[in-house]
Amino acid sequence: LATSLGTDHCNYAVTLKNLASVKMETGQMEKALALLEEAKQIQARTIGVKHQDYAGTLNNLAVVQRKTGQHQQAIDTYQQALTSLEGSVGSSHADYATTLKNIAAAYQEMGDYDKSLDFHLRARNVGKS
Repeated sequence: LATSLGTDHCNYAVTLKNLASVKMETGQMEKALALLEEAKQIQARTIGVKHQDYAGTLNNLAVVQRKTGQHQQAIDTYQQALTSLEGSVGSSHADYATTLKNIAAAYQEMGDYDKSLDFHLRARNVGKS
């Protein structure tokens, strides 16, 4: 793929995300982080930061950050994903609610139950008029 499309192609970024998923499942978190960071950079250049796929990469990156104990960094990354989703699918989309729930889980893991509850409530209200 790298030779046919080049390493600065959105499909190459998808391959990196898939590799990162395998690395994460096999406990190779540092490699997963590096692959997701590279995919994120490629996607920012090729599809832009206001794209649902870019937000998905950010969510995957935040999951690995949470698994490695980087909870505040994960929250910051999830916040970037929310911004990306707002600019692509909007704040009433199911992916937006999922990201809010992921932020809630990160706060819960940090022991900040008030913030966790706040984000769970925000997620519950997504799509309601």
